[in-house]
Amino acid sequence: MKKYEFAVAHFQRLNEWLQRDGISVHYQLHMLTPRDYGKFFTKLREGDLAGFRSELDVTMAKPTGQRVNGDHPDT
Repeated sequence: MKKYEFAVAHFQRLNEWLQRDGISVHYQLHMLTPRDYGKFFTKLREGDLAGFRSELDVTMAKPTGQRVNGDHPDT
C-alpha cells in the first residue's frame, strides 16, 4: 500500500512541476491486472485514458481515501 501511495504522490508532484513549467505532458498512474489489459489497451488506442481506472486502482485507493483518475473503475 505504501508503494502505491508514494507512486501517487510522485506523479502528482511531477505533473504539478510540468504544469508550472508550461509543459503540456501529463503522467497517469495505472496499476493493472490481467483482467484490465483489454480495457486498458482499448482505451489507450482510442486516446481515451483520462478517466480510466482499473479494478486494482480502485482497490488500492480505497484505504487511503486517495482518488486517482476518477472515482470508479472503467466498465
